[in-house]
Amino acid sequence: MNTDNLEELKQAVEKITGVDNIFEKKRDREITDARCLFHRYAYDILGLSLAQISRYSTLNHSTVIHSLKKFSTLHSYEKRFKKQWEYLVSSDVLSKSLTNRYRRYEELDKFVDQLPSNERTMIELFKQIEKFTLNNARI
Repeated sequence: MNTDNLEELKQAVEKITGVDNIFEKKRDREITDARCLFHRYAYDILGLSLAQISRYSTLNHSTVIHSLKKFSTLHSYEKRFKKQWEYLVSSDVLSKSLTNRYRRYEELDKFVDQLPSNERTMIELFKQIEKFTLNNARI
């Protein structure tokens, strides 16, 4: 786990939300919403496990789970929260390496949506991908 990425993410969330320390042991609304942004980004976009996130944030893994569940409600009903999330994932607050990773996932999602649905075509496609990967691994 690269803690530099998480530290950068923490600082970005604190900057966007105006919270001094998102891992402060408080239940203030601003702090819990900021944690929610941090947890969702770390889990969905950086691909970290619940254990990795809870270890870094020194919060219980059940707190992380609750935060992830809370995200969709906040994103749906709170305009301020939705704007903060959109700013986090699309702005220059984070380094290019973190935002490029997010954009790579977007491109992958577009690619997956275009995949054929029948099994025979999928098997052929996977063979082509395997061949391409093996050929490029030698470089």
